[in-house]
Amino acid sequence: TLLFSESFETDGQSTRYTATLPFNDGPNDHWNRTDGSDIANSSSAYSGQDGMFHWAAEDTDRGGSISPLQSIEFGGISIVGFQNLQFTGLFAADGFSSGTHRFDADDYIKVQFSVDGGPFSDGLSFRAAGPVSQQLRQDTDFDDVGDGTALTSAFQSFGFSIPNGSTLALKIEVQMNAGAEEIAFDLLEVGGSVV
Repeated sequence: TLLFSESFETDGQSTRYTATLPFNDGPNDHWNRTDGSDIANSSSAYSGQDGMFHWAAEDTDRGGSISPLQSIEFGGISIVGFQNLQFTGLFAADGFSSGTHRFDADDYIKVQFSVDGGPFSDGLSFRAAGPVSQQLRQDTDFDDVGDGTALTSAFQSFGFSIPNGSTLALKIEVQMNAGAEEIAFDLLEVGGSVV
């Protein structure tokens, strides 16, 4: 049973989700919902997204004028009476410029979850595979180094299990503090089976 789904086809700011202030200061400086027409990746446009719109980010400190840490939160998801809860989402990254990957040790995407108002825990993490100019990869052991599947400009599905409870909140944190550090996500879902 599908309990939650967000694919950004309409603007849900302050109704379905709360994001730190979305912005687009140009094709290489953004944190916002987009159909791709107002952003420009370094090597390849995103492909495989759900519908027309997705959420994308690059240079999330607005050229050094604000904190690079941005987040989007989805709260109040009822999970009462369900078990075997599973989050899935589509994730992508480009960041390939001048013959090299652009992600560094301080760049990341995290998907976090909170059950019944408890503290947020990491469910998914994507980090650079090394300290400087690397691909963004899944951090399977949460040690802040990407060691798993590499993100590409083609959206891929990733997921994790969620403990049982009554209410669920999800949060995605993103930090990309330079141009050519390009990420996107789409079709975030939570499903479960009836107890």
